Amino acid sequence: MKHGEASCRSDKHASHIRADTGMNGEKAVCSFLEGQGFSILARNVSFPGQGELDIVAFKDGLLVFVEVRSTETDMDPLETVTAAKQSRFIRAVRLYLDAIGAHDASEIRLDVAGVRHVNGNIHITYVPGAVEE
Repeated sequence: MKHGEASCRSDKHASHIRADTGMNGEKAVCSFLEGQGFSILARNVSFPGQGELDIVAFKDGLLVFVEVRSTETDMDPLETVTAAKQSRFIRAVRLYLDAIGAHDASEIRLDVAGVRHVNGNIHITYVPGAVEE
């Protein structure tokens, strides 16, 4: 927004746009993973007050939990993965494994995907094993 311009968006509208950006980012990462041969087992698994898992995927004995961070700005979305966010992510992974199990996985990995929405294009930066327990 240029200096002097006013925004007409309400907080509710801005929140809706952020949700759409996040959902579109997650869809793009799911497509990316499926293109790599992964099966998507779950999306948006919520543990109220504890955390949420954006994507759970599986391929050849590898169970992958993916934290997706999306932005429509020039900011690197990966920079938004704070220590607190990583702790919530790890806690949600543990809760999932306790509740659902490991789907016969021989390996578990915690990945992060950064999604930038720029001029109608989506750019994904995918970091396997970005978070360690």
